[in-house]
Amino acid sequence: MLKRKLITTFAVLFMFVSGISAVVPAYAASGSTGGSNFFSGLIQFISQKFGLDQNKVKTAVTDYQNQQKPKIQQNMQNREKTRLDALVKQGKITSAQETAIIAELAVLSSKYNPANFKNLTADQRKQQFQNEQNDIKSWAQTAGVDPKYVMPGFGMAGQGGFRGRGMGRGPKPSPTPTP
Repeated sequence: MLKRKLITTFAVLFMFVSGISAVVPAYAASGSTGGSNFFSGLIQFISQKFGLDQNKVKTAVTDYQNQQKPKIQQNMQNREKTRLDALVKQGKITSAQETAIIAELAVLSSKYNPANFKNLTADQRKQQFQNEQNDIKSWAQTAGVDPKYVMPGFGMAGQGGFRGRGMGRGPKPSPTPTP
């Protein structure tokens, strides 16, 4: 049970980090000079440290991100397929449901592409995540699939863990003192 929770936690964390890695370099490369952006600060630091043109460093970061994006996406798809295969083996979903989930995740990933979130306010992003969760619930109900099998971590809301694709916002449990 602990192993499954760890795998699910890492899968969700990987998706979250991958989403951030798709948004942040694109934001940094878009000419943002706010200074509060990690990548814009890193780009500025590298350009100053090595005496490089800041625009060339931005271009290099963007090129690298574009080269890595297909690999990251393929790794995510492979992990998702492995996760769903395990659910089929456990008898929690059928192979037809697995195929349907994969197709629905492809639809959701294009509809809720993290790169489209870069110009949204925090409230708008929160609303988009809520819309995505509602879409998952609705689709899962129609398809006869438990929503927690559609998106790892989806069923963990309210349990102090991950909520949807974001990190838990509830209070963290206090550590138990060791004797």
